[in-house]
Amino acid sequence: MDEKPVVDWKRSATDLAKALAKGGASALARGVLIISVFTIVNLAFSVVFFFLAGLAGGGHGSLLAFPLALVPFAPFAVMAAVLAQKQGVMRLVAGAVESQGPTIATLGSHYLGSFLKERYGDLKSSKVGTGFDAGWQRYLKSRTEASWPVRVVIGQVTSRVPLGEVIDELAEKSIPTEQVPREVMIRVIQRVSEERLRPSWVPVLILFAVNFVWFPVITMLVGR
Repeated sequence: MDEKPVVDWKRSATDLAKALAKGGASALARGVLIISVFTIVNLAFSVVFFFLAGLAGGGHGSLLAFPLALVPFAPFAVMAAVLAQKQGVMRLVAGAVESQGPTIATLGSHYLGSFLKERYGDLKSSKVGTGFDAGWQRYLKSRTEASWPVRVVIGQVTSRVPLGEVIDELAEKSIPTEQVPREVMIRVIQRVSEERLRPSWVPVLILFAVNFVWFPVITMLVGR
C-alpha cells in the first residue's frame, strides 16, 4: 500500500476546486467573448460573400445556396472555439498553480513516487527513458481515488516539463530514489511559475487578423 501524502489531499482538492472555480468565471467569459465575436464576424462575412459571389441569384430558392457562403468562413469559427477551450484550460491551471503551488508539489510527488516505485523500482540501476512522460500521464489519469481537479492540474503542470529527463538527471547525481519525486516536483513548479501561465490574447488577435485577410482573398478568387 502506498503511503498517504503528507497533506490531506481531500482538503487540498477542495482548495484546488475553489481556485478552479475562481478562474472559471474568467475562463468562461473569455471563451464566450472569443466564440461570439468570431461567430458574428464570420456570419457577417458570409452574408456579404453570399451577394458578392453571385449566390443570391433571384427568388426564394436562392436562400438554399446560403450554406455555401458559410463554408469558406466556418473553419475560423471552429478554430476560435478550439482556441477558446485551450485558453480556458490554461486560465484554470494558472489560477491553481498560483494559489496552490506547494500543495500541487506535495500531491504530485506522492503520485509520482507511487508511479516510480511501481514501474521502475531503483532508479540507480536503470534510466526511465523517453517514454516516461506518456506513461506517467496515463498512470495519473487512472488514479481515480484522486479528484478530477487534482488529476487535471497535476497532469497539465507536469506536461510542461520533460519529467523523464529530469528524473534521469537526478538519478545520475546519486540522489536517493525516495527523494526524487519531491525534487522533480519542486523543479516543475519553479519552471512553470517562471513561465507566463495565463493565456495571451496574441493568438486570438493573430487568428482574427488572418480571418480579416482571408475575406478579401476568397472574394477576389471567386470573382475571377
